[in-house]
Amino acid sequence: MSPSYGFFFLVTRRHSLMSRALRKLRSTQVRCITFSLLAMTSAGAQTSGLTPEQIIGLNSVAEAALSPNGEQIAYRTDVWPEEKGPVRKAGRLWLISSGGGQPIRLAPQSFSADSPQWSPDGLQLAWIAKRSSDSPPQVFVSPAAGSGETQLTSTRGGVVAFRWSPDHKRIAFVAADAPGDETLTGKDWTIVGREYRQRRLYVVEAGTHKLTPVTNDGLTVHDFSWSPNSKMLALAAAPAPDEDSQLLRTQVYSVAATGTDIALLARTEGRLSHPVWSNDGKWIAWLGSTSITDPVDGSVFVVSASAPGEPRNLTEGLAGTASWLGAVPGAPATFAFVSQEWQATVLREVAIENAAIRTISATRHVFSGGPSFSADGRRFAIVANTPEHPDELFIANGTDSPELHRLTVSNSELAGIELGKQEVFRWRSKDGTPIEGVLLTPPQYRKGRRYPVILHIHGGSESVDSNGWQASFDNFGQSLAARGFVVLYPNYRGSRGRGVEFVRGNRKDMMGRSWEDIESGLDALIDAGIADGARAGIYGFSWGGYAAGWGATYASHRFKAAVAGAGIYNWISEAGSNSSRMHEQLAHWDAPLYENFGFYLARSPIFHIRHANTPILLLHGEMDQSCPVSQALEFHTALQWKGVPSELVIYPREEHGMSEYEHQLDFLTRGIAWFDRL
Repeated sequence: MSPSYGFFFLVTRRHSLMSRALRKLRSTQVRCITFSLLAMTSAGAQTSGLTPEQIIGLNSVAEAALSPNGEQIAYRTDVWPEEKGPVRKAGRLWLISSGGGQPIRLAPQSFSADSPQWSPDGLQLAWIAKRSSDSPPQVFVSPAAGSGETQLTSTRGGVVAFRWSPDHKRIAFVAADAPGDETLTGKDWTIVGREYRQRRLYVVEAGTHKLTPVTNDGLTVHDFSWSPNSKMLALAAAPAPDEDSQLLRTQVYSVAATGTDIALLARTEGRLSHPVWSNDGKWIAWLGSTSITDPVDGSVFVVSASAPGEPRNLTEGLAGTASWLGAVPGAPATFAFVSQEWQATVLREVAIENAAIRTISATRHVFSGGPSFSADGRRFAIVANTPEHPDELFIANGTDSPELHRLTVSNSELAGIELGKQEVFRWRSKDGTPIEGVLLTPPQYRKGRRYPVILHIHGGSESVDSNGWQASFDNFGQSLAARGFVVLYPNYRGSRGRGVEFVRGNRKDMMGRSWEDIESGLDALIDAGIADGARAGIYGFSWGGYAAGWGATYASHRFKAAVAGAGIYNWISEAGSNSSRMHEQLAHWDAPLYENFGFYLARSPIFHIRHANTPILLLHGEMDQSCPVSQALEFHTALQWKGVPSELVIYPREEHGMSEYEHQLDFLTRGIAWFDRL
């Protein structure tokens, strides 16, 4: 794919021109919903499976917090408010016995609540809540055995996260700087790279509410944890709150709870999160990248808490990607971590002394987040999903391959619905590399019959598709299976779950080897007699939207329809204008744009517009900063010039993903209906 310098498509617009273009588009699109949902579903009426309305209405569990004695669990569910209009889900907190039973509602007077945490002595519960839709979130505390709650913080910028101190006397929390009054005076301009609203760390006394600032103007805190003696904190912090600073310049520090004695513990590169103290107080571990070109914080590093120096990678060579890290109760120098491994998740522990890794739990469940241990380490609660249900609450007794016991049934209606069947599907790419993914077949699938097929491409590219629940507003799997499609989720080179080298497998080769992995998956389905190659479509969101745009241009001869959500279509304009501009160029491309214009252009769908014939639907949030809406506007203009059947829908107020009910429903319903042309 050598670049043709005779064709150079680069579009730039001033903000005022963009605003006028969006207003003009809205006037003709009637705010996203331009024809009835009933008409969109008539072409492929389903006889089994879930409807879009059912999928958007599903409940799921999040944020399990096991009490120190292991007897109760606080958790969150997300629900749609009853009022009409542009509503978003709100968090509800619940308390349930570890033995099961009827849950009890917590914080009923809050508009939305999340992040439940027990005090280490088990006598109090704390959480973050908003009292109204437009009030800043604050920390609230309540006796564990009684009613009544106390507001512990009153920050104008709102609390982002908090942690109890091990001695249960204080709470550390991060809050964003409050917005100023510039909009009231009209002096609301922004000097890019020079004016910040930092996220600062504070400590508040649980009894007296005395507040102590911990960090200064030069740091934004993204994550933190207490030392076992409650005197120090470990921080993952960056010099500024912008996304590039977070992804490229976050470092690990220690600091006294009084705000003194801040120390840089190690020089690191790339992403960094989950700083955690060992139980003996001698070590600090974190999840981090192995280099600037490693796009994920998926390795476990450790350094001495008292003698800063070179960090040690405890998971070097692991054929997986760590996603959560915590100390193991009762073990002085051992950490637990959740590892994505191929299409599964595994809970493991690693010893600091010799980096020996042991499995705690490996089941068919796909973990969301990490475990919450009891104080003695003999029980843990965790949130997980399977192909049969979205995230639910589970409890496990023991840490030696224990069985997971399900405690919640958030969607009882699923028991009466026949879903599509899932399995791990394996094939070899063009160069012989073994590739895997998840295959979803229709509820009434018959072996020996060929079905229309949709390639469902995940984002990132460093995300992954697990063999778990496959239905949401931007996950079309079960919706398409219900309409008679076979759906393949390929985990191509660039995906997490197979170690550092695999996730770096598309560096300096965007849509090269990755596309060969994806396209060879389609060939494998055809060769196996499962897919009808003449009735193939492609869908994806974010980087997956980029893949859908690539399939509709560069590989247009293979696809009869494409749907792209929040996609990337012109890498030259994307790489210099999104919210992680340098991270995109260094960690994803490993090739700065300004030295490689031809390369970026050749790997852009818009460069191949002359080959485009595939009807394509573009869905995009108006306020998207990760993949700006200008990407969709540029590509739609090119598609119209080429005469390709296409439609662009822009969702007001939405960022990189849809959060409002009507937008989610339209995104899913409109997206799956586009494939009726197959």
